[in-house]
Amino acid sequence: MDRESFLSSIVKTKVVPVALTIGTVYVRSMDGGIRDRFEAMVTVEPKTAKVISDARWFAISNCLCDETGELLLTGKDREQFGTWNSADRELIFEAVLNASKVSDSDREFLEKN
Repeated sequence: MDRESFLSSIVKTKVVPVALTIGTVYVRSMDGGIRDRFEAMVTVEPKTAKVISDARWFAISNCLCDETGELLLTGKDREQFGTWNSADRELIFEAVLNASKVSDSDREFLEKN
């Protein structure tokens, strides 16, 4: 594979649908930089409710998108994040982790640290 082929294929965004109680939304996988920043956030000690909420917001706000992969949320939406239906929020977060190939062992490592 040549350089151009590699670079054009490595940055493709995978968009997957997520069925919620309110309808279907889409998530895309985290890119490398977002994943690194997310992992840095979840390794902060102690894991306070704010740290956990901030990490969830960070992952979701950088991955919740429309069917074309365009992000839906901005920093202005952060205030409302705590009022979202918790079941739907968890489904979106899990879909982000799955789309980003965060393995069970990675999740365990992130939870322990």
